[in-house]
Amino acid sequence: MLDKDDPVFKKNVEYIGEEIKKSYYNEFDHVFFARKIKKPLKVVFSPLHGTSGKWLPGLLEKYGIEVIPVKEQLEPDGEFPTVAYPNPEEPDALEMCKQLAEKVKADLFIATDPDADRMGAGIRNQQGEYELINGNQTGSILCAYLCEKIQKKPDKRYFVFKTIVTTNLQREIAKKNNVYIRDVLTGFKYIAEQMRWIEQGKDIYDPKKDIYLFGGEESYGYLPIDFVRDKDSLSSSLLLCMIADEKGNLLDYLNEIYLKYGLYLEDLKSITMKGLDGLQKMQDTISKLRTSNLIGKELGNRRIINVYDYKNKTINNKENKEYFKILPPSDVLQYELEPEGLLTIRPSGTEPKVKIYISLRSKEQPQSLEELKIQKKELENELNTILGMFLAITGLTG
Repeated sequence: MLDKDDPVFKKNVEYIGEEIKKSYYNEFDHVFFARKIKKPLKVVFSPLHGTSGKWLPGLLEKYGIEVIPVKEQLEPDGEFPTVAYPNPEEPDALEMCKQLAEKVKADLFIATDPDADRMGAGIRNQQGEYELINGNQTGSILCAYLCEKIQKKPDKRYFVFKTIVTTNLQREIAKKNNVYIRDVLTGFKYIAEQMRWIEQGKDIYDPKKDIYLFGGEESYGYLPIDFVRDKDSLSSSLLLCMIADEKGNLLDYLNEIYLKYGLYLEDLKSITMKGLDGLQKMQDTISKLRTSNLIGKELGNRRIINVYDYKNKTINNKENKEYFKILPPSDVLQYELEPEGLLTIRPSGTEPKVKIYISLRSKEQPQSLEELKIQKKELENELNTILGMFLAITGLTG
C-alpha cells in the first residue's frame, strides 16, 4: 500500500470533500418527495461498518428525522468485526439494529451494505415487535408511493424499471397508475442503461416527454431519483422515511398495497454446487432444462404455460425478437405459471451456484385484512410446495 506522502499517491489520489456531500444533499431540494416531516420519526441506523455512516444521517436529519446510529458499526472497518456477513439481506446482520431499535422504541431501523448502494429495513408492528421487509416488499412500497403521489403532467410519460426476477406486483402498481414499466436483466447497470436511453431518445423514448420515476431489484437495490446512475441506499432510505411519515406504519401501507393491487409473495433458493466438478454440474443442469419440454407440467395447483429462454431469445423454442429486443442474451430460463406465477433459474457467473426465484400471485383477490392474513399463509405454503417440486425436476437439492 502506498504511503500518503508518496509522490504517486499525491498525484493520483484526491479525497472527496464536504463540497461533494453538500452538492448531493442540495439535489434533494428539487425532489418532490423530500420535505420536512410532519411528526416525530425515530430511526435506528447502521452502515454495517461501511461508507454511509458519514452520509446518510445528515441527509435524514436535513428533513427532521431523528437518527440513532449503532455506534459499534458506525465507522468503516473492512474486517466487519460485529457481523459474519455485512449484507442487509441477512437477518443476522441486522440484529444489532434490531436490539437498539427495541431499546429506544424506534419507528423503524435501516441498515446499508458496505458500499452504501443497498438497504434493508425492519418495521415496528402494532404489537411493538420488529418485522423485516424483503427487497420485493420494500421496492413495492417505494414504487407504489411514487406512482400514486407523482403529479403527472398530461404531456409526459413516466417510467418504472425492474429486473425480470423482481415481483410483478410492481407491474400491477404501475399499470393501475398509468405509469409505463419495463423489465431488464438482473444487474442495476441495465436500469441505468434505460435512464441513459431516455436522455438520448433511444429505442421508444422521447427525452422531451419521458421521465424516469423509479428502478429497483429484488436484491435490496432501489433508485427513486434521476441524478444517480446506480442503486442508492441514501435516497431510498429517505423515501422510505417520507412514506412512514405520511402513511404511518409501513406494514399497514404494505397491506393496503396488497389489497389494492394484488397479493404477491416471492422466495429465493440459492444452491451451491459443491466439489471440483460443481461448475460443470451447474452448466449441465441448465442445459438439460433448456432441452426439456415442460409445457403443461403441473406444479401443485399451477402449471407451466410458457418457457422464456433469455439466452436463445425464444419463447417456447420460437424466436421472439420483439419480446427480447432490449435484453442482451443471458443464461436465464423463466417459466410462466397459470394461475399467475413465475419460476426463474439462472447460474451464477462467478461461482458454482444456481439461483431459483419463485413469485406467485394469490388466486383470489383478498378483500379484507383477515382474508389477506389467510391467503398469505396459503401462498407461503404453495411457494414451498412448488419450489420443492421444481427442485425435484432439476435434480437439485436445497
